[in-house]
Amino acid sequence: MKQNWQRVEELFHQASELPPGARSAFLDSTCAGDAALIREVESLLSADGSGSDLPAPFVSETGPAPGLRFDRYEIVQACGQGASGTVYHARDTETGGDVAIKIFPPFQNAEQRRRYLKEAGATADLHHPNIARVQRIGKTDDRDYLVMDYVDGPTLGAVIPAAGLPVERAVELARMIVEGLAAAHRAGIVHRDLKPSNLMLDRTGQVKI
Repeated sequence: MKQNWQRVEELFHQASELPPGARSAFLDSTCAGDAALIREVESLLSADGSGSDLPAPFVSETGPAPGLRFDRYEIVQACGQGASGTVYHARDTETGGDVAIKIFPPFQNAEQRRRYLKEAGATADLHHPNIARVQRIGKTDDRDYLVMDYVDGPTLGAVIPAAGLPVERAVELARMIVEGLAAAHRAGIVHRDLKPSNLMLDRTGQVKI
């Protein structure tokens, strides 16, 4: 259903603005009997109704410590924690390369797992110089994870001075962000949490979404 994802997003946002009791009729009338499309939108509405972020117990579990192995990856250090898990700087013991690995704590139900892994799978098809590439999606024991390019640099939020950036640099960064987002949009993917702390800068000063 990848080719309809943009349509799913549009319908989701339209339906989410309606009272819950009016959503089924809206989808029946706008989806023209497309049962698969209706199911996709309803699954997003269901997940959104239980909170757009995962509940606190989901994200607060202790992850692997530095020096320990997680599948074929040796953990170097934790990089940060978001709404859906913790990201670690790790070393791939098979290739010797540095990677970023996002480890999901055990999902609370099958629908939650389907939702998050579907989004991860969609991003794996993106290839753009301003998007951090998803290298692999895997599972070991009861922990799902995804492996991304490791960006050895700060977040955009960390480098913006209090007085703001020079206009030329701000325009340059904005252009890279827009080009990365445009590539994602062409693939039917919408980034719903775009902010300076989710944008990285590599050693050459290039933005990585």
